[in-house]
Amino acid sequence: MSWRYRTRVALAIFAVFILVLLIVTAVPKYISVRRDPNVADKPYNELIKSAVDTRIDQSKALFQVGLLMTAALWGLLIAKEQEAKLVLSDRPELWMFVCASLLLLVSFVCHISYLEVVAYFYHLGGEQYVPNNASLPDMFDPKVDFLYEHQIWFLVAGFTTAAVTLISAHQLKD
Repeated sequence: MSWRYRTRVALAIFAVFILVLLIVTAVPKYISVRRDPNVADKPYNELIKSAVDTRIDQSKALFQVGLLMTAALWGLLIAKEQEAKLVLSDRPELWMFVCASLLLLVSFVCHISYLEVVAYFYHLGGEQYVPNNASLPDMFDPKVDFLYEHQIWFLVAGFTTAAVTLISAHQLKD
């Protein structure tokens, strides 16, 4: 077994480790928030609205970057017949490719879940609207913000794993 193959196996193990680590940290947090979704109210004003809108725009931009990365990763495999053979012919690259795809997919799930929570909070704020005392659930509470943070973590991990997959397939093949 050559050093290149051992390196590819080590990279594949690392990709699986990162995927499992991120999922193991995200799922319990998600479950605990589902059990206790209560967050404190914040007074609603233009500054709060601007902060929330900025965070939503950032999340959308990250989502679009993730879509672009996913399209590039899968596009290489679909567009170039040799690329698919190169990346998917060995188990280490196959594991890395699957991990990269799953990491990016979970990043999308975090984005969608985040927007779902924000929309629900706006709905609650609208239902309980009092003109001189408007409030909104705190969208920067850790119970909500973790979705945005995990979106970033999964996106960075997915991009890194995708890059390592392609480098491994092109530079470390025997």
